[in-house]
Amino acid sequence: MFRKSLAQGQGMLFIFERLERQFFYMKNMNFPLDILWLDAHKKIVGMVKYFQPEPPNDQENRALAPLAAALYALEVNAGFCDKYKLQVGDKVEFSLP
Repeated sequence: MFRKSLAQGQGMLFIFERLERQFFYMKNMNFPLDILWLDAHKKIVGMVKYFQPEPPNDQENRALAPLAAALYALEVNAGFCDKYKLQVGDKVEFSLP
């Protein structure tokens, strides 16, 4: 929230305590994002591309969630999924400290 931008090639990784449907919305965001939801094996179980920020005075925030349970969510700049041809079922690689 409240970020002005996200550097190219970077993302924001959210790690959840439980494997379940994880809801996201764009309150107080200033730029569009692609959102990837990943299961415990880092497989993409849901994605939304070009998710637009909510207008500042909009009281209804659109919440999005994948149909499947997720343990991680990864927010990246809009267009990332198209650029790298990512699809549900693909595996994402990352390591945690």
